Amino acid sequence: MLNGDGTALVATTPVTYSGGFVEAEYWFYPWLMGMMRYDGVNSPSDQQLGISRHDTRGMYEPEVEILVRPNIKLEAQYTYNFEQPLSGTTSFYRQNQLITGVDFVF
Repeated sequence: MLNGDGTALVATTPVTYSGGFVEAEYWFYPWLMGMMRYDGVNSPSDQQLGISRHDTRGMYEPEVEILVRPNIKLEAQYTYNFEQPLSGTTSFYRQNQLITGVDFVF
């Protein structure tokens, strides 16, 4: 952290965090795969700084892959994100997303 006039560093409390992920994959058929992933980060300072609603930031990511042909794959992945503050209010929102794609290999 910088001092008041920005010319030197000042000792302060370090930011600490821990976390990890777990992922499972399952082949329903030779052409259909399902995946589920959870990412979690334990960071009490994120809640204190207003970056997250809780001490733990977690994301769930289910995914489906379909092998249409030996060289073409369709994918769909949904991300269920942690709650983030909405600027200027006391409300929170989740920045969820759906990603789709097609992979071609030639």
